[in-house]
Amino acid sequence: MHAALARTPIVNVRAAMQQTELSKPAVQNALQRLSEFKITREITGQRRHRLFAYSEYLDILSEGTEPL
Repeated sequence: MHAALARTPIVNVRAAMQQTELSKPAVQNALQRLSEFKITREITGQRRHRLFAYSEYLDILSEGTEPL
C-alpha cells in the first residue's frame, strides 16, 4: 500500500486495488488504518467515492513552493 501511495499520493479504493492487486476489503482496511495513524486522510467528506491523500508525502513535496 505504501508503494502505491508513493506513486499516486491521492487515490481512491478502486485505483489502490488495481495498483496493489489487493481485495477491496483489504484496501479499505489499509486506508482506514493509515487514516487512524494520520498517514492518510480522506479528502472528500463523502461516504462513497472517497479519495484518500497521503498527506505527509504531499506536504514534503510542496515544501518551498509557497508563494513569496
